[in-house]
Amino acid sequence: MSVDNPKGGPVIESTHSVKTLAKAKEWYSDCTEDDLPILVLQQNADTRLRIRIYDKNNNLITSRG
Repeated sequence: MSVDNPKGGPVIESTHSVKTLAKAKEWYSDCTEDDLPILVLQQNADTRLRIRIYDKNNNLITSRG
């Protein structure tokens, strides 16, 4: 999905679910089995990247960017 970027240019959004602990730890090293499956939301605007990670209860557990 693409939305407007207030600084100019498009923002590309993507979302995916991660079900294995090994793969989840690649996204967030402090992830535990109790968090799974996690949901990873990415927003990419040119050279800027924002990532938000939610646990199975849809609670934000970390973000960066």
